Amino acid sequence: MNRRIHLLTLALPALLLGCAATPPTGNKAPVLSTDMQKSSYAQGVQYMQILQQSEIPLDTGLFLLGINDVLAKQPLRLNSEQLQRGKDWVYVQQMLYLDRTSKKNLADGEAFLKQNKTKGGIVSLASGVQYKVLADSGKTLKPTLKDTVALRYRIKKLNGEEVFATDSTSKPEAIKVANVLKGWQEALLLMPEGSKWEIYVPGSLAYGENVAPESKVKPNELMVIDVELVAINPPTSAANNASAKPIIKKTSSW
Repeated sequence: MNRRIHLLTLALPALLLGCAATPPTGNKAPVLSTDMQKSSYAQGVQYMQILQQSEIPLDTGLFLLGINDVLAKQPLRLNSEQLQRGKDWVYVQQMLYLDRTSKKNLADGEAFLKQNKTKGGIVSLASGVQYKVLADSGKTLKPTLKDTVALRYRIKKLNGEEVFATDSTSKPEAIKVANVLKGWQEALLLMPEGSKWEIYVPGSLAYGENVAPESKVKPNELMVIDVELVAINPPTSAANNASAKPIIKKTSSW
């Protein structure tokens, strides 16, 4: 299972401890003007969203009491051994949640694919990936693993919730075939240039079980991908379009 969730669970309380030296005072409205202030607020939002998404039982009153005791530098109500047990309990709950969610999503995906393959126009591959041709370009050129392709796409869940998508009003996105999801890649290698397909990717061939806790995608969720293969570019002219890391400037006003 994903160790990142465990590390995040331990890291964010540590950030709270690090902020304990400057507790808020009075009833003044909170100020969110500097990068530090916005980051502090964002960390609190992220931590609570992760807890809510993971469905881990939480006594809000005691949670806030723990934070306030640290901020006020009060004696802690649990010893170090008891605190560690509390952290371990959270980790166990997270693993149980991931396991339960992963199994449910796999079962839901399998049930969908079983029914979907009986519909007209659905092509099933040996791996479990399915696709439907929405528009046939009539061309024969297909990409290879070494190619970069220009794509317009929309990735969504079974319930239709959008996960990622290109901007329909801008240029297609250039992506290396070798960098896309495994199941998407398998279908993409079969797509003629200029065609439009709807691809159904089993969870194990999409984002798998190791997803970030703040992600919209849950462990082993099946993905439905509407994709248009606009163009195929040879390796020599392809630009590596690996996901760019966020740029944090030394000074920023957000």
